[in-house]
Amino acid sequence: MDFLPFASPKQLSFAPDGTYQVPLDPGFPLLLRLYRFSQPHPSIPNQHECLEITLVLAGSGVFTIGGRKYAAAAGDIFAVPGRTFHLLEADDERLENVTVYFTPELISVPGTSDVNLEYLLLFAGEQQRVSAKIDIDSSASRRVLAIMGRMSDELCGQETFFRMAAKNHLCSILLILNRAAALTPVVTPHVQLRLRDIQKLQPVFDRIHHRFSERLALSDLAEAVEMSVAQLCRYFKRVTGQTVSEYVRRYRIDRAKELLIGDIHSITWIAYEVGFESHSYFDRVFNQLTRQTPQEFRKSYARRLPVEDGTAGHPRGE
Repeated sequence: MDFLPFASPKQLSFAPDGTYQVPLDPGFPLLLRLYRFSQPHPSIPNQHECLEITLVLAGSGVFTIGGRKYAAAAGDIFAVPGRTFHLLEADDERLENVTVYFTPELISVPGTSDVNLEYLLLFAGEQQRVSAKIDIDSSASRRVLAIMGRMSDELCGQETFFRMAAKNHLCSILLILNRAAALTPVVTPHVQLRLRDIQKLQPVFDRIHHRFSERLALSDLAEAVEMSVAQLCRYFKRVTGQTVSEYVRRYRIDRAKELLIGDIHSITWIAYEVGFESHSYFDRVFNQLTRQTPQEFRKSYARRLPVEDGTAGHPRGE
C-alpha cells in the first residue's frame, strides 16, 4: 500500500490559539495524511476541530492526548476527539504514522439514522472508554491498515464514486475500533446530548482561546452562554470533567510550551505573556501539569533541535 501521495508538507498551518488548520474539503471533509520523522523533532501541542484516527506504522514514541501520555509503537491505534490538545513525539530516529481526519457530519447529521451516531461512540462515548489508545490485537490492526490502504487507493484514483468508497472504508474502520474498544451502543439521545453540550460551550472555549493572556472573569464567560456563574461552573465541570480554572491553566501552559520551545524569550516574559501574574506561580503550575520546570522543558527540547537546518520552533504534524 502506498501512502506517499499523502505525505504531510514540511510547513503546517497553525492558528494563534494552537489550532492545527486541517485542510478539509467542505464538500467531502475527509483527509488522509502520512507523517514521517527521520529524527526526533520538537513538538507543539495542538488541537483541531475534526476527529482523528492515527495508526503508527513504524518506530516508537509517546503520544500525549488530553494531558495523558501513551506509549506509541508500530500497530498502535489512537482515536482523538475534536478540540483535544495532543502531540506525538519520537523517541528514536524513525517514526511514521498515517492519520485519517474527518468531521462528525461526514458520518451523522441530525435527523439521520441512529446507526450513524453509533459510529461516533469512540469520540462521544467517553463514559465507556477512558483511553484514547485502542486496545486492539495485531490482526485487527493489520485489517485497519489494509482498509486505510484501500482508502488511499480510492482517494488517489478518484474513480466513479470514490468518495462513497472512501467513506465506506472509514465506516469499516470505525466498526472495527468500536468493537475492539468493547463499546456498547448507548441510547441515542445521550450521544446527541453530549455533542449538544460541547456545542453549547463553544462560545466559552472561543473566548478563552482568544483572550487566554488576559484576566478572565467568570462573569464574562458566563455571559457568553447566557448563564449565571454558578450554572456555568456546574455545566462546564459536567461536560469537560474540569473546572473552568483548570481548563484555563492547562490551556495557558500548552501555549507556554510553544514559546519555550522557540528559546527566544525569557521565562519571566513567557509567564506574563500567557496570563500568569508571577514567575513563581507559573513555575508551580507548569511543574504540576508537566512534572518538569519550564527550564527543564526548554532544555529537553534544545537538545533535540537539529543543528544543521535551523528549524527550531517549527511545529510538526501531531
